[in-house]
Parts: sequence; C-alpha cells; structure tokens
Amino acid sequence: MRPPLFATLAFSGFLLALSCAPASGLGIAILNQDPTAYSRGNAFTATADNPSAIFYNPAGITQLPGGNVQFGLYGVTFDSNVKPVGGGNFDTPNKLQSVPQFYATYVIPETRFSLGVGVYSPFGLGTEYPDNTPFRSLATYAKLIYITFNPVVAYKVTNTFSVAAGPTINYANADFRRGILVPGDEFRFGGDGYACGFALGAMWQPAQQHSFGLTYRSATKMDLYGNVDITSQTQFLFPSSRERATAHIDFPQQIIGGYSFRPTPQWNLEADVNWTDWSQDRNLTVREASGTNVLDMFGWHSEFTVSTGATYSFHNGLALSGGFFFCPGATPDANYTPSVPDTNLYCFTAGAEYHFNQHWRASLAYGFAYGQNHTVVNSAPTSPAGQTADGKYRFNGSGVSLAVGYSF
Repeated sequence: MRPPLFATLAFSGFLLALSCAPASGLGIAILNQDPTAYSRGNAFTATADNPSAIFYNPAGITQLPGGNVQFGLYGVTFDSNVKPVGGGNFDTPNKLQSVPQFYATYVIPETRFSLGVGVYSPFGLGTEYPDNTPFRSLATYAKLIYITFNPVVAYKVTNTFSVAAGPTINYANADFRRGILVPGDEFRFGGDGYACGFALGAMWQPAQQHSFGLTYRSATKMDLYGNVDITSQTQFLFPSSRERATAHIDFPQQIIGGYSFRPTPQWNLEADVNWTDWSQDRNLTVREASGTNVLDMFGWHSEFTVSTGATYSFHNGLALSGGFFFCPGATPDANYTPSVPDTNLYCFTAGAEYHFNQHWRASLAYGFAYGQNHTVVNSAPTSPAGQTADGKYRFNGSGVSLAVGYSF
C-alpha cells in the first residue's frame, strides 16, 4: 500500500482541476445552451420563446403552441496560455470540444398545462497541459462530462403569468490527472455517478412590451465511484497501484433573473443577472478502499454574470441578434490552479435565426470570449514538489452554436 501522504498531496487541488478552461470565469458552468439565446449574450430568461426555455426558463414553454422539438450543438475552442514563475510558456491544445442539446415541448389540448423535456450539459468540458510544465504536480489533465435529463411541467396561471417545475437527473463522468514528483509519474482519478436536483421557473408578462423571468436551479451533491491509479517512476519512494475510490463533489445552485423590453413588435431588448453559488463548494472528500480520507478546501466565491442582448425580427422570417456578457473571476489567488485560467471574462456574441415555414427553423450563433490577463501571486503550494500556480495567465476562446427546430 502506498503511503497516504502521496495520495493526499497528489489529490490536493483535485476539485480545482475539475474546473474547465473554456468556461474561465464561469467556473465549470456552461451557460450556452441554444444559439438564439447565445447570440443575445444568453440574456433569454424573460423571453424563453423556443424549446430551450426548458434550460433558460421552463415557464416559457407555455408560450409555445402544439408540439416542438429542437436539436442543437455547441462547439468551443480555446487558447489558455500560462507563464509560470518557474519559467517557460505553456499553452493548452487548441482542440474543438462539443456539447449537444435536445429539447421537446407539448401543450396538453384544452388545458393550461405544458410538458417538456430537455437533455443538456450545464457543466463540463476540460483542459490539458504537457507533462513537462513547472506546475505538472498541480494539474496535467482534467475532463468532466456532465449530462442532465430535465422533464418539466409548466402551468399558465393567468394569461400573463406562468410557473414551471421539474426534476433534474444528472450523470457525471470524470477523469482527472496530475504529476507527483518526476515526469512520467501520475496520479489519476476516474469515476462516474448520479445525482438528482430540481429546476423552477416563473414568467410574468404584464404588458406586450414588458416581460420578467426568474429561474432557479438547485445545487446537486454527487458521489463519483471509480479508481485512483498511481503510476510511479520512483518505486523506492512509492509503488504503482490501483484502489477503488469515491469522490464527493457539490455542484452550485443558480438563480437567474431577466427583464425583456419590446419597444416595437420587431425589437426585443433584454438584460439578465445570473448568480452562481460557488461558495458552497468548499470540501472535497475522497474515500479509498483502504479507508484513506482526503479532505481539500475549495475556496471559490459566489459570482454574478451580467448579460445583455438585442434581437430584430424581419417580416420574412429572419431575426438577427447581438449580445454581450461579463463574468468576474471566482477564484482567489490563494486557491488558483492552471487547470482553470480563471479571470474576468468578456464575451461578445452575434447570430441569426430563420423560419423557413411554419414547421422548420434553424439558428446559428458565434461568440468570442476574452479573458483579462491575470497575474497570480502567493498561491498556496498543494503538491509533493511544493509547486504553486504563481504566474501570468491569458485566455481566449471562440464558440459556435447551431440548432434545428420543428413545430407540429
């Protein structure tokens, strides 16, 4: 059995490695779940007038007549550059990563009820660094796949006010790796698990020009069951081994509020505020078959993302949108990690939606994210080699979202 010290030190910072570089200041949250919403900077909570309302505000599905289905895909590439104090200049591989979505809604005839179901990924993506960095014992690889199945029931209380609720059934698969002492050795945790939560929504449209939306997504507490694998190049210090292990991770609750103003039937202007409670994600506990417990303190703070967007609809079925959102960094320098180049994030978006006829529609959006350059000082060493995350960080990313919808 390997000494618990190496398991403890190698796994310290694991939850930080969970955070994904494409999201930057958003932590591990993926807000982009529909091209129409994305093109408006994700300011969509008070509009929510297509099937992706299941994610943005499930109360919005009461606006949709008959039945609707929508298939979508969000692809992102990113460039994360780190200049550690130990020297060197390191970039993450510029790989395309994709996140699919599916939504379906149906109005129960002659009732005020609407039903919906969504399958999407509200957290995830990943990052990777070569094995020769001065911070390799902090992070080399982090991958998280998180899928949510979300059925909802919405009720039109009055002609101007709707509410909705539904459970979220969540699955996560994680693969996290970091070096230990010398190049070639590795600590790796791989596992998966399930957890349940819920989502709530409300929409109020007191007048044709004004709409208000509110969405709540609960926190989820998830146990990932898998293995801890140690690959050792220094067998005289600790052996290579494998043990069964469980990692406990808390995913944050979110509250999103929005206001939409329609000065004319063609124009829709909206602003949203999204509060994500990262502060609850403080403890990471890993229990191995040998009984070893590893406790890590995860010191992010809660954050507010501000989104704004505008849409102009032409009479020929075409709509053009533009938007912007800002998210401040959530990671203090003391808890910083190269796995997430967390910084103030600025994202500019634009896109188009076209209705071919009363049944078919398609939408496409593009976004460019700029992460403000950030210099980290006095981060805490969390590795056997005493390495820290001190250095200069830069982040840029591009995202493309597309979807096809059908109404019947």
